[in-house]
Amino acid sequence: MTKLLKQLVHLALIGLGVGSFFYLMTKLFLDNPTSISRYEVSHYLIMSIFISWYTLLFNNNKLSYYSIFPIHFTLTFITVILTNYLTLPIYTLTDIVQTFIIFLLIYIIINVGIFLKNKQSIDHINHIITNKRDN
Repeated sequence: MTKLLKQLVHLALIGLGVGSFFYLMTKLFLDNPTSISRYEVSHYLIMSIFISWYTLLFNNNKLSYYSIFPIHFTLTFITVILTNYLTLPIYTLTDIVQTFIIFLLIYIIINVGIFLKNKQSIDHINHIITNKRDN
């Protein structure tokens, strides 16, 4: 149980960092003038924690990555839509389309980052294995 709790806290902190960064970037480029309420910030921080916990789905060994990916994508998008609905005073269909475009862009950026980090780790491990084999 302690291992799971540590993992949840670790993921929550990563989610807070990533979520805060993208939240502030979105506010910076979309809202003029930018004003942020405590209510809004707390909703988006909670949303970021939930989204980071959704990554635990990928630890499931019974399902393939390609079957988990759409589940993760859908859960994440629903969480974003729900948070925006609860936070924004008026949330129209146009806002949902705009949210989807921004969400898709952020989702792609994050997944490219994860892919590059995983590739770097794999290359490092392969380098270590090659060095041990040569010795």
